[in-house]
Formats: sequence, C-alpha cells, structure tokens
Amino acid sequence: MSNREYFFRNVAFGWLAGLFICTSALSQGGFNLDGTADEGRQVGNIQDYEVNQLKKRRKSLNLWGFGFGPSWSRHLESKAMMYSASLTHHREVHEHGELRIRFGAGGAEDGSAYQGSATLGGAFFPFTGDITPLIGAEFGFGITSGKELNVRETSGYTGAGIVGMRFFRTSDTQMELTFRYESLVKENEKGRPAHWGAQISILY
Repeated sequence: MSNREYFFRNVAFGWLAGLFICTSALSQGGFNLDGTADEGRQVGNIQDYEVNQLKKRRKSLNLWGFGFGPSWSRHLESKAMMYSASLTHHREVHEHGELRIRFGAGGAEDGSAYQGSATLGGAFFPFTGDITPLIGAEFGFGITSGKELNVRETSGYTGAGIVGMRFFRTSDTQMELTFRYESLVKENEKGRPAHWGAQISILY
C-alpha cells in the first residue's frame, strides 16, 4: 500500500470515528436544543413536559433516478467520448438536503476505456421551490480501465463532486441536470484516473 493510499484510508476512518464519537457524546449528554438537560432521553421515551410539543420526525421522500449523458476521461489514454448511465436512490431527509446512493457506469464509444462506481453521499438544496441549484459530494468504490497503451485496470476508493439543478422539486416526479467530476484515489501507470461529464436524470 502506497503512502498516499495509506493517508487517504486513515483520513476516511478518522472522519468516521470522529463523527461516531461526536454523535455518541451528544446523544449521551442529553441536551435539548434550548440548552436544558434531559437525562435518560431516548427515542420513544417522551417526558411529561413534551406531551404538548409539536416536534416530530419528518418522513423522508423516497425517489429513484435514472440518468444518462456524455463524459470524458483522464489518464485512461482514451480520446473518445464516453457514454455514462446511472441509477441513484434519493432519500430527501430535509427540505434542504438529501442522501444519495448511486450506481454508475460508462464506456468509450470505441471501446477503449470504461469506468464504474458505487458511491454514497448527499446533496444540499439552497431553495425549497420548484427549481433549485444543488451541490453535493459522494464517496465509495470505483473501477477504471483503458485498453489503449495497455493501461491496467485500477480499482479502489473514489470520490466525486456534483453541481447542478433540480426541476419540479415540489412534485413526486422530478428532473435533475448535473455536472459530475469523479476520481480514484489509487493511480495507474499514467496517474490518477478521473472522469467527468453531464447527466440528465428523471426521478420518480
């Protein structure tokens, strides 16, 4: 394992460990949003003073999205345009955000390169109307290969950034236009493989 891979692995595990410690400390500390202590509070354990409060869990919106569009690659030694497709599970857990589980794949039109990935992440929506921009990030596992000049198949951790627009968001059938940049952490003979492109998706 190279020093770069070792570093990224430790950063990922450190981030997850820190998140777990922080959430555990908050849940064990028992504090309300107004700063008052609430010892022994658990899910489903309602205190006497909470009986008349209107706070409740929000049911998340559950959508599946299918996307298709052009993309291009770097360090796969392929100059041909790639076609990419994706299947994404969207869980809108807040009016300004969603969780995303995405499975994507793509290949060059001349068969000289291909890529695929499975990622988990989220997106932020600044507005709550019918049309809103979005920005997000995802992390997961990916694989790439280039046939020209014998670029070997490379797989490992992958990270992606996305920006775009969501249309008809107040409906349970929506449309999304996104630009995505994704790169593997691991390098091949030419460098760190990456691919980027645009997709239009229908969510239902």
